[in-house]
Amino acid sequence: MSGFMTKWPSSHRNLVAVTIFLTIACLIVGYFFLWPLWNEYVEEKSSYESDESKVAESQWPGDPDRLAQMLTEYKKEIDGSKKDGGGLKAMEKDVSLRATSMFKKKIEDEYGTSSKFISMANNTEYKSCYEEVSQEVNNYLRITYPNQQWRVSLEPAVYGLDVSTVGSVYVMMLKLWTTQRLVQLVYGNNLDVEIDQEFARSGGIRAANIVALPVRSYTLSKDDKTAYLMEIPIKIEVRGRMDDFAAFVADLQSGNDFLPMVQMELTTEDPLQRFRGQGIFSKPDANGHILIQNIRATIVCSSFFNLEGESAPKAPKASKDERSEKPVGI
Repeated sequence: MSGFMTKWPSSHRNLVAVTIFLTIACLIVGYFFLWPLWNEYVEEKSSYESDESKVAESQWPGDPDRLAQMLTEYKKEIDGSKKDGGGLKAMEKDVSLRATSMFKKKIEDEYGTSSKFISMANNTEYKSCYEEVSQEVNNYLRITYPNQQWRVSLEPAVYGLDVSTVGSVYVMMLKLWTTQRLVQLVYGNNLDVEIDQEFARSGGIRAANIVALPVRSYTLSKDDKTAYLMEIPIKIEVRGRMDDFAAFVADLQSGNDFLPMVQMELTTEDPLQRFRGQGIFSKPDANGHILIQNIRATIVCSSFFNLEGESAPKAPKASKDERSEKPVGI
């Protein structure tokens, strides 16, 4: 107590002490409790005013009853009912099953479940798969180029895979299965696979222009490390008649096949070039139009593998040695 307060009555001194204590207590409570609450209130008020402004500027009604009615309608559209087929949720499930069911039977027959396929696929099975697919592709190519002195094959240096490739085995097998089915559809529609003009090795070996591009994995958010869907894109260059190519495009998503074309670059023949060495030139019709029959197309088609609910890692990134060229076209 200061000297001038010593002569005060004790009740007055006690009152001053209590006042000082309460002032300090109020400051502490205000700083640690009331001030944060006030800041939170200011932020919430600012957010409310911002949302209110956005609603006022948008097409949404400000009437809460009308908004509640719209929310109910949208929920019905999403959830649906058995009568209307289940709504958007059921549609999404059907589309997902359709998109990822291409190899479902093959996996179930050979492994039982997708989880077992992911965990059990090994290098021995991959090498066997590689030899099977490579031999089938080579058989098709021998039909396409029967009179050439050189031989065309599915070359690892161009295709982007080798038995020593580092990565998930099941991913490499999915690439091979996708390639196998894609080539089957190409030749099933009377098209031919082009060769890589820049590749040649000893023994008169040329490479088919087929490239396994790096896989793409899809997550629900940027921070999510677990992928729910994997896309396996394969680039291939083909040639043939336009009507056969149109039939091939239709077959990419028919029956049990789901290989949508995600990129395309299409060129036509020179109207003045010879047709397959027959010495015949394109001739205009009565209206002066030249009918172009033969085309060359570089396309990227993708298969999809469902990782949702599986104990699968995120799709591996392309290694330094993996051919990481970008898809062509639009």
